[in-house]
Amino acid sequence: MRSLPAGLGAALTRPLTTFARLWRVERQDGVVIGLTDHDRDLVVEGTTYLARGGMVPGAVDARLGLDVDGLDVSGYLDETALSAAAIARGSFDDAVVEVALADWSAPEAGRLLLARGRMGEITVTGSRWRAELRGLSQRLMQGIGTAYGPDCDADFADRRCGVAIDGPAWAPLTAKVAGDTVAVTPAGGPARRAVAQMAGTTGAVAPAWTAMLGASLGDGSVSWVIGPAYEVEGVIATGDALFLTDPSRDEPAGWFDGGRLTILSGAMAGVAGDVAQGGAGMIVPARPLPEPPPPGTAYRLRVGCDRQIETCAGRFRNTLNFRGFPFVPDPGAITRT
Repeated sequence: MRSLPAGLGAALTRPLTTFARLWRVERQDGVVIGLTDHDRDLVVEGTTYLARGGMVPGAVDARLGLDVDGLDVSGYLDETALSAAAIARGSFDDAVVEVALADWSAPEAGRLLLARGRMGEITVTGSRWRAELRGLSQRLMQGIGTAYGPDCDADFADRRCGVAIDGPAWAPLTAKVAGDTVAVTPAGGPARRAVAQMAGTTGAVAPAWTAMLGASLGDGSVSWVIGPAYEVEGVIATGDALFLTDPSRDEPAGWFDGGRLTILSGAMAGVAGDVAQGGAGMIVPARPLPEPPPPGTAYRLRVGCDRQIETCAGRFRNTLNFRGFPFVPDPGAITRT
């Protein structure tokens, strides 16, 4: 049952209504943003609601039981409220959202809460955004536990995956087996990863690492081959929201396919997204960036993982931590005739 503030009771009985819809968003970082479809800003219960034309709330879908409640809200992108960069940065992910009514002629009377939930998927099309408000029962609909399937269900480089992005570092007089890797930074060159080709023990002094991909180096009784690093940083030379270039990158084509791009400088600092194609000096974001990054924008690029056991074994030598079940028979094959 909703609680109706006493001051709003009289407003509900008037032949002409003076109600405005309020939309209060509290992000995970504590920032509160208030929006209203009224034609001027309103201050209700200590929150300032900014008048933003074009905000279109959908119908509130409230249900009994454990069915998922829902509400769609859309509006125009605004640098002071919901900007494309902030959405891409993830600033509004899982934000708490409240939709309410207030009497714009007497905002001191309080508000009538209509719906409360958390921000779901936000899509940006042109100059407009659309957000899905998920009810509290949405969390009860999420899967818990491990599902059997051929693909790895760990996030790349997390605790369950175990791949070390920036390590392990080279150490003297250390036993290595074929396939072991170390992260190295050659003098004057980009970050690399050296792969041991045979078992042995490293020397007392680090070898003179080179940035040349495919180069072989001796180190005590270990032989290393230089390969691309799992994560690199660079500067964008040219590009737009759909295609970026950095001629200094010499990793092979496809190395960063399915990886992760993070903008490190400029107005879009913190914006991150998946990479559709990456390598050989080019980066193609899976989704358009909020705006074209200017030349000189710094970025970080992480290698891609397609969650297949072949990639886990061949690229990362990490089959011991593979979190899929590639050898479980396909249930469909059992009943297939």
